[in-house]
Amino acid sequence: MLGVCSIVKVLRETFIQQKFVLNFPCGLQHPQILKLKEERVRISLKIKTSEKDLEKKKDEQKKQGKEISKLQRELQDVTAALNELNDQGSEGTGTLQLAESQVQEYHKM
Repeated sequence: MLGVCSIVKVLRETFIQQKFVLNFPCGLQHPQILKLKEERVRISLKIKTSEKDLEKKKDEQKKQGKEISKLQRELQDVTAALNELNDQGSEGTGTLQLAESQVQEYHKM
């Protein structure tokens, strides 16, 4: 994001400098003045585009932060459930409860 901010800053400074040059009192329209005016318009559009991109990236960063928080909470829940199951397994009698189909499969072996 620093790159976008620095681009916007440089473009604003260039825009201000060119605006100062173009606002001098002169009735003549020299080709250089027209060229600078076109450059000013191009830079102002580039500034607007960069600011929009910056806002989009900020919104995206917020969404990703929320997603990361959600995933961390889910990870904590799953870890807690796993620890609970491990505790229950170690407290048991050492025998596993098998479903009927699992018992039949065991006896086939």
